[in-house]
Amino acid sequence: IVFGIVGEVLEKATGEKYEDLVQKYIFDKMGMFESSCIPLKCEENFFSYVKYRFSRISYEIKKYGFWVAIGKCFNSIFAHKIHEVVTNHSRYNNTIYPLEKNDFFQKFPATSAIGMSANDLAKWLLMLSNKGTYNSIRIVSEEVFNELTSNMVDISNLKDDDVTFCIQRFDREGLYYGCGIFSTQYSDFGKNKRQAFFHMGGTYGSACFLAYSPKDDIAIGVLCNLGGVSQTLFSEYMTLQFLDLCFDFSKIDWTNRDLERKERFERKNKEFKDSINQNISPMEDIDKYVGTYTNDLYGDIKVYKENEDLILSAGIRIVTLKHLNGNVFEFPAKDILYSYFDTDEYAMFLKDNYENIDTLKLSCFHENNVAFKKVDRK
Repeated sequence: IVFGIVGEVLEKATGEKYEDLVQKYIFDKMGMFESSCIPLKCEENFFSYVKYRFSRISYEIKKYGFWVAIGKCFNSIFAHKIHEVVTNHSRYNNTIYPLEKNDFFQKFPATSAIGMSANDLAKWLLMLSNKGTYNSIRIVSEEVFNELTSNMVDISNLKDDDVTFCIQRFDREGLYYGCGIFSTQYSDFGKNKRQAFFHMGGTYGSACFLAYSPKDDIAIGVLCNLGGVSQTLFSEYMTLQFLDLCFDFSKIDWTNRDLERKERFERKNKEFKDSINQNISPMEDIDKYVGTYTNDLYGDIKVYKENEDLILSAGIRIVTLKHLNGNVFEFPAKDILYSYFDTDEYAMFLKDNYENIDTLKLSCFHENNVAFKKVDRK
């Protein structure tokens, strides 16, 4: 959300579209001709690209005038090349599902991610490892680049079983976050420390991990078209494997660590479901659950009755709730989440002091730590 707001600020401050700013100040200057921050379906489908270009007409008419805007629109359409776009996937009950392409994660231009070829990714990594310079061209000023990689937030509360920042490699007293970039002393069980910078990312059935060590002249980027960090740490662990080989560190079985992480998740999920299935009790009258539940961050979730079924609606996704025990219901995560589904998820209704159902929690929102409060009882 914060990155999205920054993109909105950029557009207001410059009077230009976010994608135009990225094209002008990054792609064009670095020769990244196979990169895009417009919806990927516009890149792989001619008609989607035409629709996208015409959606910009009113903006370009105000900026360039009618005839220039029309000319730019048609020139862009005829010059556009269709690109092959990788299909993203997610996992549900150990079955891999391809995900349909949609614009749900592209509400804000600046949080729409960037699609690029491996060749362009290499250029991006070179710029990062050269502290903001690519082919002797300054892309990011030295002052700004230093701020991006500065130690703004101290991350010193690593746990022994942390799956992302394993203590065998990341120093408990030397891990920091700047502006979109982590910095650390990457080490071999605390020895032979190397300064490294990195960041992970993931959305809608895809994940990535970038790392570079300027002093060692090393940079790597790993992309994965399955889920996100809740489903696989393939990108992270492949990157760490590469760094270990470059630095001649002692061997860690990263593949096995990812399998162990998955097994822990499945075991935790089973324990949770087993605990729910104890002391089975009936549900309340179905009408007591009906209503609109809201959260300041996530917005509204509607619960309503259809025939004898209880239906939950979040955005454009709708699921039928299956009663498990008391006020706990189950639903297929893949039918309501756009990504990050491994198994089924749970809806839990809570009562107030007057025994009225007034709160809804979903296991897919930070493990039930997000409360949706009921705003009506109709």
